[in-house]
Parts: sequence; structure tokens; C-alpha cells
Amino acid sequence: MGLAGLLALGLLVLVAVVFALGSVMGWGTAALDKVTDATTAAVAQTREDATRELEKAKSDVAAAVATAATSSEEATRALEDARTAVAGARDALAEPEAALNRVTDAVTLEAERAAAAAVVAAAPVLAERADAAGRVLDALAGPDPELWPKGLPLRQVHYRKGESVTEYGYEATEGFDLAQMREQLVALGYTEHVIAEGGDALEAVYRGPQQLVLSASLREGRQVIDVREAPLAVPAKPER
Repeated sequence: MGLAGLLALGLLVLVAVVFALGSVMGWGTAALDKVTDATTAAVAQTREDATRELEKAKSDVAAAVATAATSSEEATRALEDARTAVAGARDALAEPEAALNRVTDAVTLEAERAAAAAVVAAAPVLAERADAAGRVLDALAGPDPELWPKGLPLRQVHYRKGESVTEYGYEATEGFDLAQMREQLVALGYTEHVIAEGGDALEAVYRGPQQLVLSASLREGRQVIDVREAPLAVPAKPER
């Protein structure tokens, strides 16, 4: 704007000089008009250039202001992110055990969920296998001895009938008591002949309507009862 002002002032001085020369040298009015028009046009052109430069300057300033504002917003966001990260780091440093516990709890919870899902998925297969095993045991099972206590917590796992001897195999379940079984056998009319006994082991012969050879022992932590049933031997007739 200062440059345009100086240029306009110079043109006005030129116009004054032209008028003065015209008066002294006797130039005509038409010549003076042409000089005046040319000067006015030059001044107008100079103003347009100055205006364009001013508008351009304004645009540059506005762009600079906008860039500065955007940079300020980005800087603010970056600063907030940094503050959050620093706060988290400070918390972890201040309470490392609590931070570790949170991570451990999350891992444990995920493992428990995976284990529960695996159990649910495997449940039908396990149930089918248990049913199949039960059917096999039922197929192997047979009747109890002819004279045998009822309601004993025993599960028959073996049965084999021979010509003169029938074999039975039992496995004790929850609530079984060996001494109680012996009392019930005696109550049924058997006479007990103990061969060996000690703790959960017993070797005995029970004589009644038939003869039972009973063997009780622990196998792999489980009480097992083996019974061999046979008819009583017929006593020999006395010689005459």
C-alpha cells in the first residue's frame, strides 16, 4: 500500500508538471486530456494490483491462522494421549502387584471359560462311554448265590458258572462294611470258618445249604469280594 501511494503521488506530480508545461508551451486541450486519461488508468491499475496483493496477503494470513489452529488441536490431542499414557504408567509403577493381579485374573477367567466349554463339549461323549461300560458290566453280571444277603452295597463285576462250581466277583461301593456282611451271612444260617483275616482282608468258608468260599481283599484301593459257590460234599457212608 505504501508503494502504491508513492506511485500515485508520483503520477500526480507528473500530471502537475504536464499541466505546467502545457500552459507554458501552449499544448492543446486534447493533448492534456490524453495525458490525464493515461495517468488515471495507471493509477487505477496500480490500485488493482495493490488490492490483489492485499487480498492475497489476507488469504495467506487466514491460511496461516487455520494451520496454527489445526496444529494446536492436534498438539492438544497428542498431549492428552501422552498424559493418559503417563498416568497409566504411573499407576502400574505405583501398584505393580495390583496391575499384575488384573492381568492374572483376566488370564485365569479366560482359562476357566475354556475349561468349562471343553467339559460341556465332552459331557455327551463321557456319558455315552459310561453307559457303554455299564452295559458291559450288566452283560457280565449274573444272579447272586442262592442264599445271599440282600441289599448289600456291592456291584457284581464277574460271573462264571461251571459244572459244579459257580464263581462270583463283587466290588464294594459306598457304605460297604465287611463285618456287617459276615454277620448277615451267619444270620442266613451259614457257619463261618475263618481261614485268615486282618483289616480289610478275609479268607473264610461258609457252610450252609451250599458251601461258599469267600475271599475279601483290597485291590488298587478298592474292596473286592470273590466268592466260589459249590454244593456240600456228601459225607461218606460208614462201613459195616
